[in-house]
Amino acid sequence: MPTRLTAHKNAIVSLVERGGAVRSFHVANINGAILWDVLRKNVYGDSHIMTDQSILYRDIGSTYPNTT
Repeated sequence: MPTRLTAHKNAIVSLVERGGAVRSFHVANINGAILWDVLRKNVYGDSHIMTDQSILYRDIGSTYPNTT
């Protein structure tokens, strides 16, 4: 079974406001804790969140109920 090698890729987290600004963050080693830290510091709790359905967002609905 082939493995996914991503060591050569840069991890970027982008937060896009509908009709507004985009904030992008370079993250050296992305994991759930780092992603949650970015969200907590930059996203209101009643925001509507749309994700790429990565496993890193597994429990996002408990904090951000308007998640798709």
